Amino acid sequence: MKKVRSIFAILVALSMLLVACGAPPVVVPPTEVSPATAAPAGPTETPAPAAPTGNVLYSTVADYTAATGKSITKFGEAPMLADQVKAGTLPPLDQRLPKDVAVVKTLEGDAAQYGGQMNDLGWYEALVGGGVATQVTADSMSGILITDASMQNNYPNIVKGWKLSDDAKTLTLNLRQGMKWSDGVDFNADDFVFWYEDLLQNTDFNVAIDPVYTPGDQLMGLKKVDDYTLEYTFSVPYARSVDRVFGTVIWAPAHYFKQYLPKYNTDADALAKSEKFDTWVQAVQYHLIAWADDTKLPVLNPWMIQDVKTDSAVFVRNPYFWRVDTDGNQLPYIDTIIVTIAQDLGKVGPVKAMAGETDWAVQGLSLSDYPVLKQNEATGNYKVYLWNDQMSSTAMGFALNYTVKDPVLRPIFNDLRFRQALSLAIDRDDISRTIFFEKTVPFTAPASPIWTGYEDWMGTYYADYDVAKANGLLDDMGLQWDSAHQNRLRPDGKPLTIIGDYQLQWLGYATDLLQIVVKNWQDIGVKLELKQWPDGTGLENFYASNDQQIGIWNSDGGNEDLARKNYPIRLEPPWHWMGTECCAMSSYPWRLWLDTKGQQGEEPPQEIKDLYKLVQDWSNAPTGSPEYKDLINKIIKINVENLYYFGTVSAAPLPVVITNRMGNLPRGDNIPMGAMFEPYLPQVAFIRQ
Repeated sequence: MKKVRSIFAILVALSMLLVACGAPPVVVPPTEVSPATAAPAGPTETPAPAAPTGNVLYSTVADYTAATGKSITKFGEAPMLADQVKAGTLPPLDQRLPKDVAVVKTLEGDAAQYGGQMNDLGWYEALVGGGVATQVTADSMSGILITDASMQNNYPNIVKGWKLSDDAKTLTLNLRQGMKWSDGVDFNADDFVFWYEDLLQNTDFNVAIDPVYTPGDQLMGLKKVDDYTLEYTFSVPYARSVDRVFGTVIWAPAHYFKQYLPKYNTDADALAKSEKFDTWVQAVQYHLIAWADDTKLPVLNPWMIQDVKTDSAVFVRNPYFWRVDTDGNQLPYIDTIIVTIAQDLGKVGPVKAMAGETDWAVQGLSLSDYPVLKQNEATGNYKVYLWNDQMSSTAMGFALNYTVKDPVLRPIFNDLRFRQALSLAIDRDDISRTIFFEKTVPFTAPASPIWTGYEDWMGTYYADYDVAKANGLLDDMGLQWDSAHQNRLRPDGKPLTIIGDYQLQWLGYATDLLQIVVKNWQDIGVKLELKQWPDGTGLENFYASNDQQIGIWNSDGGNEDLARKNYPIRLEPPWHWMGTECCAMSSYPWRLWLDTKGQQGEEPPQEIKDLYKLVQDWSNAPTGSPEYKDLINKIIKINVENLYYFGTVSAAPLPVVITNRMGNLPRGDNIPMGAMFEPYLPQVAFIRQ
């Protein structure tokens, strides 16, 4: 039997993946985005601002013409597709592009060329159901929204535009006429209605519907106006509906999934069993998240999975992709992406990059790799740059598990003095110097300085290296030393030991950094006993089962826009994504109790209830309003002062390797990396022939 997940976890995971790949830290949500252009704060006739790459987005050809005075009178396609048209195996281009095709003004313009293959490094993405993922392919997933590289503005992506009513209770979505799935079937309002009626509300899948879709505790309504227009209605004003609802996956290819539902196919169970699933429910759950595993699943992305093996995968161009350049050439330029699948990205990533075998690389690389990567630029025929990580506040952070199962550790972990002592005992200057070449600074806050509500003192709160003060705090707690003055003792007389479970799948520097912390904490008599997991999936399940003693992770995913679309993962329990199979860093039972209104989990203390209420209020406050600013300031302040999740040093810049044969990609240091590759539009990359 194939392993599958609940539909609720699937929807959350897919939404996380989409928005995490392209979320700006601060965005004023639009009250209206006209089909003419995607604007950050209302309808406008000006084009989207240029990103540092020089790429400029236009929602339609008409917008491009209105903004530049230029027109697109003909369209072109890749030779490999032209050959298929000649052979009669593919419809002509004018039957494949939507009437409302999107346009990109690319950095290198006419220099772009069709053809070739990109070499990429990937991993098996168990978190969202299985399949091969790479930074390029994951950040090419097409959602309703897209951001530019300034990470300040939302723009239409797979849709033409939207409008939120003045009372914020009706949200109208305009689709692109004639747009198609990768198999040539129309992508239209029916795919949104199918998701809403047959997936979201299907009790065979969902125990509970995500609160994103139930403002005012009532399920949002959906009306199909016509094939390309939808109206979402809310029982209460929902000013953040553009970010919240459109930041998730609210559609599915109806024509593909109906075969797996008994409502439409009486042989659905037999079909599921033929695919080695026990039930049709499991089949649907798998296919919903198999964008990088199911070669038959229709997608809207520039490339689609063609073949998957244990050590490699192949993505090929989507012949129905809906975006063109200013010469009318259908994107993407690159024919094929060849993926090498690695079990240990931290080991394989630098080697592949130095050999010039990864054309656009960040995954598996860390700042410690930068010197050797720089030395090998000429031999590897690439350039390495340092891009700014604006998705994270800290390179590594800790969240003690305040619902830890050990009854002796629990009151210790919940004593603020203990957390203060742990933080004061960390030599952050040593970490910066030893691990990050002094390109980081001491930083403890779970939100970065670019957040609304951040104050200068927050980042350095209890960031001083003061072993004497730390020991004084533990003395005040009554945690005595053993006779050899080596270890602090628990009240039951046992050595005070914290088991630190961690993994290297995402943080190649984790072991080296943690070894410094081990030594630091030993100086105050606290033993950190490290346990490395082979991959992130097992550890995520372990965390979500409330079996950990301390959560160890960097603060990725913690930018403000992502928090607004979902929730601030570093500012409330479980201080990471909430889910039964992913990724609670701490105190999952508290969050479960809060989300289920006391029906499940464990009742938290009043201060946690109050924090949760503040987060809910902030989530419903109009972005940029005085209420919004006041609430997020209070939320960050509470977290900082209580050190629920406390960091080590600021997020390090990220090494990015780009081979010299790649065109249309950003070149230089200090490029914003908070939205990963999405704002730089991987589909415009080309291979120099």
